[in-house]
Amino acid sequence: MMLIPNHIREQFERIGEVDEPLAVLEPIGAVREWLRESELHAIKLASERGASLARIGNALGTDKQNIQQRLRTTSNAKGFTSPEFDGVISRTLRYWLWWWSLPERSPRGVEEKGRDPGEQAAMIRAELEAREAAGLLRKPIDPTSKN
Repeated sequence: MMLIPNHIREQFERIGEVDEPLAVLEPIGAVREWLRESELHAIKLASERGASLARIGNALGTDKQNIQQRLRTTSNAKGFTSPEFDGVISRTLRYWLWWWSLPERSPRGVEEKGRDPGEQAAMIRAELEAREAAGLLRKPIDPTSKN
């Protein structure tokens, strides 16, 4: 079963609450990016478990060539500073930076699993800065923002 993160639930709820068409684009974009990542993860998992690309394409209403292209495109997306960031989109990195930067984070926390929040935030910031230097970020890095 796929769990929907709370920040995505919040963004989805915002879609129904916002009246301004321009303002609704931000939460729509956040949900779309999460769905794109989730779909790609499911495609990779199905492939690893033996499903043919034709069968995966059929489940998505497309052909196997489209699935091959998606896998090829993402397999080339390498992290700049660590393989840990391979295939991770910048929006997700921004969320991770926000999450690790929260003052209540502690290595003793259940979700932190002994990882140092400062170190995690620094690693993520370094990856975002490398992407920014490469001209791949549209917005400045802001650890106080989820997006």
